[in-house]
Amino acid sequence: MSISPHLDNNFNLLRLVAASSVIFSHAYDITSGLHDPLSAGIGYSAGWVAVSAFFSMSGYLIYKSALRTPSAADYMAARCLRILPGLWAMLIITTLALSSITALSLVDYLGTSETWEYIFGNAIMYMPRYELPGLFLGNPLAGVINGSLWTLRFEFTCYILVIALSVSGFFSRERWFRLFAVVAVAGYLAFIAHALLTNATQSALFDGNSAAKFHRLGFAFLLGMFFARYRDGMRVSWAMLLGVYLAAAVLWPTPLFQPALIAAIAVTCFKIAFAPMPSLDWAKTMPDVSYGVYIYAFPVQQVFAYAFPQWSPLQNSLASLPATLLPAILSWYLVEKPALRLKGKFVFTRARA
Repeated sequence: MSISPHLDNNFNLLRLVAASSVIFSHAYDITSGLHDPLSAGIGYSAGWVAVSAFFSMSGYLIYKSALRTPSAADYMAARCLRILPGLWAMLIITTLALSSITALSLVDYLGTSETWEYIFGNAIMYMPRYELPGLFLGNPLAGVINGSLWTLRFEFTCYILVIALSVSGFFSRERWFRLFAVVAVAGYLAFIAHALLTNATQSALFDGNSAAKFHRLGFAFLLGMFFARYRDGMRVSWAMLLGVYLAAAVLWPTPLFQPALIAAIAVTCFKIAFAPMPSLDWAKTMPDVSYGVYIYAFPVQQVFAYAFPQWSPLQNSLASLPATLLPAILSWYLVEKPALRLKGKFVFTRARA
C-alpha cells in the first residue's frame, strides 16, 4: 500500500502489476472454477505469487512508516485511513450497483440480514462475508461477490504487530530485533514441521485455514521488514536472485519449497523496486490505484462472467482490467487521496503539538 510518493523506487508500478496479475489469475477461477496454469505447474497460482509480493512490499513500506511516525496513535490512524475509507466506499458502491442484477426485489435485497452482514462483516475486515443474496448463483464460482477481501485482515494484523514491536523497543535495539527475527523464522519452520508430523501439510502449505494463510503471508511481510532494516548494507545482486531461485528449484518437491518461493518473490520485488529504470520514471508519480484495482476487480470479473458466460479466462481478464481501472482511479481521487490528507489532523495529534 502507498505510504509516500516513493520517487526513489518502482513500488507504484510493481503494485499495479501485482494487482493486475491477481485479475488474470482469478479469471480462471471465475470463468471455469479451476486454478490458473501456474498452479498446475508449481502448486501455487499467479494470484498467490502476486499477494505474496504485495505483503513483502508492504512489510518494507510499513516498517519504514513505523520508524518515521511520531506515535502509535498517528501510525494506526494513518493505516486506518489508507485501508478503510476505500474499502467502505467499495462495499457500499458494489452492494448498491449489484442490486440491479439480483434475483430478489430491491426491498428484499436490502431488507435481508445477509446484505448487511456482507457490508459490516467486510467493513471491519475480521468477519469477511463473500455472498450477497440472489447474485451470481449460476456463475462457475457461484455466489462469491469479492473473493479478494480475505487478505485484508491479515494485512491489518501485520500492521498491528509492527507497531507493537516498535513501541516495545524491538526496532530500536538490534539484539531484540534479531531475537524477534530468529523466533519468527523458527516459528514459521515449526509450523511446517508440525504439519509434517500431523499429516496436515496440504492444509498448512495451501491456505487450508486462517493459521496457514497468516503463516505464509506473515513470512512474506517479515522478509519485507528485514529488507527495510538492512537494505543499506545489502545489495540485491543478480547472483543473490539466481541463488534464491535455484534454492526454490532444488526444494520444489519438499515442504520447504513454500518459504523458498516466498523468498524468491521478495528478492525479485526488491531487485526491481530499486533498479534504475529511467524509461519507467513516469510510473513513480502516477496515482496509486493498485489498492482500488485489487478491491474492485473481483466483483467486476463476476459481472462479466454473469453477462458473458461463454468467455474464456483471457477474455474475462482483458475486459475486467480496463473496467476495473475506472472505479480504482475514482476511488483514489475521490476517496483514498482525500482520506490520506487527514493524517495528523486528529485531536490527539493536535493536543501534542
